[in-house]
Amino acid sequence: MVENFIEKIEIEDEINNEVIEGISKKNLSIYKKDINHSKFIHTEIIDSELEKVYFKDVTFDNCNFSNTSFETCSFINCKFVNCKMTGCSFIENTFMSVHIKDSNLNYANMSNTNFNNLKLKDTTFINSYIQDSILKNTKFDNIDFTKSQIFNTRLKDIDLSTCIIQGLSTTLADIKGAIINELQIMDLAYLLNIKIKD
Repeated sequence: MVENFIEKIEIEDEINNEVIEGISKKNLSIYKKDINHSKFIHTEIIDSELEKVYFKDVTFDNCNFSNTSFETCSFINCKFVNCKMTGCSFIENTFMSVHIKDSNLNYANMSNTNFNNLKLKDTTFINSYIQDSILKNTKFDNIDFTKSQIFNTRLKDIDLSTCIIQGLSTTLADIKGAIINELQIMDLAYLLNIKIKD
């Protein structure tokens, strides 16, 4: 299974209707491929480089992509469930109708990326980074943003009330119009340069 998929993706420009299961690969390099209507199950592709890869109608189930670079990739109508993406780079990506659930995006970089109809649920985003990105129709449900950085990325009308935002670094301009709960006000007090007295 491993060799067949690796050989196929090295030779062909397009992968369709495949179930890729049980792969464990390191230092893989994939450039300018289309992967459609496929499933990755219990797959491990770490310390790798994927550039200009187009994923459409793809499900990633229990996968590990730690420290892998997805540069200028597109994810259209994709789903990530229980995936580990620690230290991944998603710079200059497109996420359209993507659902990420029960996953680990700690130390990830999702800068210069367009998000449209993105849903994140029960996922950790600790020490991660978003800059110069667009969030449209985005929903965050129980996301841990502890010590993350969000800059030049507008959070207007985005509901953060179920999220952990302790140590979140952002600006007044970016957070303006976001929906938060009463307890989260203290987490953002630093933006007003005020001190809260016990």
